[in-house]
Amino acid sequence: MNTTVKKPNLKQAQKRYVKTIIGWGCSFFILFIIAVKLVIADKLNIYVVVPMLALPLLGVIFALRRFLKDGDEMQKRVLVEALLWGLSVLMMIIIPWGYMEVMTPKLPRFPLFFLGNVFMLVFLGKLMHGHWKTGMFSKTQDYDPWREPKK
Repeated sequence: MNTTVKKPNLKQAQKRYVKTIIGWGCSFFILFIIAVKLVIADKLNIYVVVPMLALPLLGVIFALRRFLKDGDEMQKRVLVEALLWGLSVLMMIIIPWGYMEVMTPKLPRFPLFFLGNVFMLVFLGKLMHGHWKTGMFSKTQDYDPWREPKK
């Protein structure tokens, strides 16, 4: 009876994840530039633009979901922790500012498109920190989640 555990192919999952994220990200920016030009030229209705720009973001969400299924436990933990940090900072901005906008009519409206950038900065920063902290980027240490920990 063979009791060895087969290692998942992490390199293949990472390559697929990176290709998918880059593809959806580039499609979002291309669609965004086209949509802005068409809306400014008054050739496209804003109600068509919003769902059109949401499709690439759905692709990114599904890519994250797929990577969470394919990655190892350490990568899952780092990714989920980065997502939670990004969402936490986002909620710390959204909730107080929303209450202030409701209670203070003279307060200027917060431009919502900045919130995506705030989320991505915190998410990517925490993701890079998590990978650095766990040694996934180390050139001297080959990252292998299946190895025995040093004592």
